[in-house]
Amino acid sequence: MPQIFRSSSNKLSLFSLIALFVTLILVAASAYGYFKSSYHTDVGVIREQVIPFSHKHHVQGLGLDCRFCHNAVEKSNTAGMPSTELCLGCHAEIYRDSPILRPLHESLKKDHPLEWTRVHNLPDHVYFNHSIHIKKNVSCETCHGDVGSMPLVSKQRPLTMMWCLECHKQASETKDLTTCTTCHR
Repeated sequence: MPQIFRSSSNKLSLFSLIALFVTLILVAASAYGYFKSSYHTDVGVIREQVIPFSHKHHVQGLGLDCRFCHNAVEKSNTAGMPSTELCLGCHAEIYRDSPILRPLHESLKKDHPLEWTRVHNLPDHVYFNHSIHIKKNVSCETCHGDVGSMPLVSKQRPLTMMWCLECHKQASETKDLTTCTTCHR
């Protein structure tokens, strides 16, 4: 019977299999690198805000507590963002003519809330309740980093599912809270 393939076909098919295997490894490594990178997690990325708010100035310099501006954190699933009225409690008198605060005063005139850009944003399908974590004595710094020392806020933790699961596994009272329905509702 005549030979269908030349003997060099064995080398070509072996080379093709090796190339496919190497390509699959490179694709997997690239995907892993992407999902761990700041391109995906936004760790270290500073989001532009309507007012370049300095947490360092307000927390370290003035001694304000996180709950002064994020006043819903103990009773709601969200921490809440500071309202125009809350900011104007001080800034109606202090630095009132500063160009940086112009959006604040325009917000009051137009009766439209400030539109802060969320830095710590979870996907819509994830349920997270700040008040439960506060009641369990989980500090803000655990998830958000030392925001009080940041002139401009950036995400310090990836806030991925694996990151949250690691935290729950380390805390003795939350070991049973690693089921899917805890966060996905």
